[in-house]
Amino acid sequence: MFFLEEVLTSFVENLLNLWELFYIRVAKVIKMFHMDLEYNKGILFARLRGNLSKKGSYKLNNYLVPVILKHKIKFLVYNFFDVTSIDESGMDAILNTKCAIRANKGKIFLCEVPKEFSKEIRKLRIKETSNELTALDLIHV
Repeated sequence: MFFLEEVLTSFVENLLNLWELFYIRVAKVIKMFHMDLEYNKGILFARLRGNLSKKGSYKLNNYLVPVILKHKIKFLVYNFFDVTSIDESGMDAILNTKCAIRANKGKIFLCEVPKEFSKEIRKLRIKETSNELTALDLIHV
């Protein structure tokens, strides 16, 4: 009986350790930044997920801005539906993409911005839409 109790205790402790490792991994994944790009009918759709912080702004500044300038993209639609947080460097990266689009004489739109970020986003003076379809209507493509 004592042996069985030891095995069960050991088993439960191992499960708790695995759960703790899994929980830490999931927490790290949630904080990461992902960017899904789609180019359709002359419009670049950038769907953002996660934490738009210094790492995320690095991706925008060093990957997205050069693509916009190289391919002369005139229309950019950001989708903020899955963004969990934005810091100052993230706001600066959005401004950098706005400047790149304006250099190509284009327009930029933000859609599905969560309410907790709307105050900071309004400072950028970029048009907001409710979803990607309304942005398409405003672009008239």
